[in-house]
Amino acid sequence: QRNEDGQPKPQARTEAPRQQEARFRDEAPRHEHWGEATQQRDAQRREAMDLQAQARQREAAAARETAQRDAQRTRYAKLGVENPPRSNAEADGDLLEKVAAPDPPGRQLLTQAAERLKLSARGYHRVLRVGRTLADMDGSDGVKRLHIAEALSYRRIALSG
Repeated sequence: QRNEDGQPKPQARTEAPRQQEARFRDEAPRHEHWGEATQQRDAQRREAMDLQAQARQREAAAARETAQRDAQRTRYAKLGVENPPRSNAEADGDLLEKVAAPDPPGRQLLTQAAERLKLSARGYHRVLRVGRTLADMDGSDGVKRLHIAEALSYRRIALSG
């Protein structure tokens, strides 16, 4: 049927647009590469989300490290050290003994480990430095047995690796 201009007359809708869309979608031919494209797109989205999560983790780690360094600077400033070390790794001698002295259970663990592992003085002090850093990361005022144990575990990994 045509109107007076010769154009086809619009037909009455028999279906709602969404129903019509669904019918066309169901009747449309499927191609194998459509599934592959969807899988690739989904993989790209997952990868983008992973990268975002990694970026958030890096930012959080950087914030923790900054807080830890600030805690170290504050501690050395309170002690009135003339040329304070920039980090626990640079502390030595009496200063290291002051800031990294573990609690009694930690001291006992460190003494036992020094005997069993035959730690040199350098190795002993290294464990103290790492223990102090781990305590800073925990926000702890003192070095506890847990921090010494973790520092020793890193030393064991380094020796075996």
